[in-house]
Amino acid sequence: IPEDANIDALIEFYTQVCNIELPLEDIAVIAGTLANGGLQPETGQRCFNNPDSVKNTLSHMISCGMNTYSGEWAFNISLPAKSGY
Repeated sequence: IPEDANIDALIEFYTQVCNIELPLEDIAVIAGTLANGGLQPETGQRCFNNPDSVKNTLSHMISCGMNTYSGEWAFNISLPAKSGY
């Protein structure tokens, strides 16, 4: 973290990002889009300009998406995931 970082603003932003609420249907479309290589399954629209974005997102999710249990999750389940906290 840079020395001049506004820690209060960073914590506020982090808290907001961690508390985004979406309907289950929207979460399913996001998951389907990632599983479909970045193509939105209902419309066929490409949602990622860079094909590596999907790969990088899924890699990030498998390596740290379940926080403390990411390694156990990857070993037992072997699917990218993101916890709700």
